[in-house]
Amino acid sequence: MYQHLGGMKHVQQVAGISIQEAYFDPKKFAQLSLTALDVFGYDNVMAGWGDLLMEAQAFGAKLAFSNRNNYPNSEPASIRDMESVERLDPIDPFDDPIWSVPIKAARLMVQDVGKDTMVLGCTSSPFVVASGILGYENLMVWQMLQPEELAKLLLRVADSLKMLGVRLANYSGLDAIFISGGLADAEQNTIEMCMRFDLEPLRGVVEEFRSLGLRTIVHNCSYAPFLKEQITILDPRAIHFWVGARGASDHMVSEIGRRTLVAGIDHQNLIYQGSLDEIEVAVMKAVKLFGDRRTIIAPACELPSDTPVENARELVQVCERIATR
Repeated sequence: MYQHLGGMKHVQQVAGISIQEAYFDPKKFAQLSLTALDVFGYDNVMAGWGDLLMEAQAFGAKLAFSNRNNYPNSEPASIRDMESVERLDPIDPFDDPIWSVPIKAARLMVQDVGKDTMVLGCTSSPFVVASGILGYENLMVWQMLQPEELAKLLLRVADSLKMLGVRLANYSGLDAIFISGGLADAEQNTIEMCMRFDLEPLRGVVEEFRSLGLRTIVHNCSYAPFLKEQITILDPRAIHFWVGARGASDHMVSEIGRRTLVAGIDHQNLIYQGSLDEIEVAVMKAVKLFGDRRTIIAPACELPSDTPVENARELVQVCERIATR
């Protein structure tokens, strides 16, 4: 499974397109994304990821590119109280000049490679989007001191994400979407707050996606993810997690059930700076651990930008060797 712009230095160099350019031009966004198929050899491509602030800026967060080849930073939106939240309307992503870019790019990607290669959509949970709108520290404070305001904000975001699903299904022509839910994590939050502010708002979004015919892949790359809760509440078609995470052991097979497992290989250390032999051992261990089931091998999350190309390609080559045995 391809993480959009993972190893971004390499795809930018080959395509001759910067991230900043891609943010504002659907054709360049599509070209930059599709370049990864040639650079890394993955068997699918994602119209999004690494663009987590595209959603937040639509709600007033201000983007700033300090380097045209890196992701932008942002300043939180000027949302302070219930009155300012009440003034917010749900946003049709297609009406926003930046958030609409990956939607339009996805259509171009489907037209270009869709007959042979799966094109995935991408978004984040309402809670992750809210972290970009408010700033993460403010988000944590709102959970404790302004819970009703936060709940209302999450509802606005969730309604906007539902419209994203409509656009991706009906305009872009996609049938699967990748959802980043990496803040559903015991190291960052309590299970009670996670249930109320993360999983419950996302449940409605996932149900809407499902009604549109979009298969859902829920992603969580954290060290202590609430995987069981994500699976139980969201009922995704596939669950993607780091196989070294707390609780991600063989007992997860029964929890995953009929769903597809996306086994994430350590991206920060192993794929980034490990040897090719170490990467192969990790892939073989994951395959052995989770047995003969529907399994996709993937990086656990986005690769650091200077990850050696050979290390990313090794994931593909190991899977090819396993498949022919």
